[in-house]
Amino acid sequence: MATSTSNQSAEPPGLRDLKRVAVTKRILGAARKVFIARGVNDADLAEVARIAEVGRATLYRYFDGKDALLVALMHEDWNRQAELFRRLVEVPELGSEQIYNWLSMLVSIADAGRSSIPIYQASFQALDMGSALRQHRERLMDILATRFMGFGNTAGRGRIKGALRLVQIEQFAIYSAYSNTPETTHYACKLMTRKLCSWLRNAKTISCLSA
Repeated sequence: MATSTSNQSAEPPGLRDLKRVAVTKRILGAARKVFIARGVNDADLAEVARIAEVGRATLYRYFDGKDALLVALMHEDWNRQAELFRRLVEVPELGSEQIYNWLSMLVSIADAGRSSIPIYQASFQALDMGSALRQHRERLMDILATRFMGFGNTAGRGRIKGALRLVQIEQFAIYSAYSNTPETTHYACKLMTRKLCSWLRNAKTISCLSA
């Protein structure tokens, strides 16, 4: 028995971290399913633990309740969105075609997140997520500002303009996700591509863009 305990304590830190990440993903995936199927108020964390294949004690070691799960789910989606924004600024040759493709991926993420709307609503009703949302948008603008001056990387008017542009991109993605027709989505992506190209061209951040 002593040997077994020693072996567990000697487990490499990297392996422990990987296991923790895997368990966290399983719990969040299970929580998302249960919250969507049952509603947040009626969701039972025992069912979350069962689907995640962990004990309730393990679940509570990772998350101390529904509120913590809601926050983690919101940040999981925000991190996915931030990763897509990073992919845009890392494109070597950026033109209207690349921007169109990026906007299409943004719409796909918004469409995939439609089933999670009850989670978002519950998060904002039960928790003070307003400041967290502002921080998330600031992070997105910081990412864009590493390449595009049109989004403003300083305080003042440039930052305000960047925030307004970001909101327009978000609203575009949500509207397009609910359009339910490929033709409407394609048309919306074309319009938004032209608008985004115009912003960036006027800010002299990219060139050789075709409308």
